[in-house]
Amino acid sequence: MKKTILTILGVAATFAAFGQGTLVVANNSGATIYPVLQPDGATRATGSDYSVELFVNNTDPANKIGATMTLAASGRFFLSGSQTVPGGAPGAIVDLIARAWDNRTGATYDAALIRGSATFKSPALGGDVDGDPSTPPSPALPMVSGKPEGFQQIQLLPEPSTIALGALGVAALLLRRRK
Repeated sequence: MKKTILTILGVAATFAAFGQGTLVVANNSGATIYPVLQPDGATRATGSDYSVELFVNNTDPANKIGATMTLAASGRFFLSGSQTVPGGAPGAIVDLIARAWDNRTGATYDAALIRGSATFKSPALGGDVDGDPSTPPSPALPMVSGKPEGFQQIQLLPEPSTIALGALGVAALLLRRRK
């Protein structure tokens, strides 16, 4: 009988050790939207021409949190409900990476010519911190913490090769005009 109880407790402890932290993914705090900015650095990117992804620690696909999001007309992005953070234990603070891009310049972040990213710290992740099923898990907090190390914004920038190609085109036009 004692062996059975010890086995059950061991299995329960193993499952508690695999607990995943949770996070609410959204770029707003109340009515304040923390923006994705267009390359000019002042204009907010809005609408479905822009996509956003969120990762924990690095941009390995296994570390992606939830699905790829598109911006709403207000510039807001979000995933409904709390999201599991791969490899993030409840109560932990993890490094998050948000990546955004202009879909008109490429279907994915890697293919896009206009893109940007931001690295920031999460608040303490929600979830079952103590492994005790009799206590409720801590709530998932939003990634926008209001702290300087929390999500602030993403600045989209043209790829350097795009800028170089544009400069080359301008130089060619000037040479042609000179002749």
